[in-house]
Amino acid sequence: RFLISQQRPNGSWSNDEDGSDGQHPIGVTSLTVLSLINSGMTFRDPPVRRALDYLRKQQPARFDQTYDNALVIMAFAAAKDP
Repeated sequence: RFLISQQRPNGSWSNDEDGSDGQHPIGVTSLTVLSLINSGMTFRDPPVRRALDYLRKQQPARFDQTYDNALVIMAFAAAKDP
């Protein structure tokens, strides 16, 4: 419940207390998706769906770090979203 309550309107999660993008919003969102899926949620659950939609909308220029790329791939693979 806590993670879901912290989801931003655009579907992402932030690692900054002030709610700004902070560092690695793509990585933080991907890790949160993995956590939700490991807790029993699926790609059909609204918080996961919003997060996956957010990740899909990110421009390739935002994927400038291997860490973010790897986590996005892991999140989509775990979600098994067709």
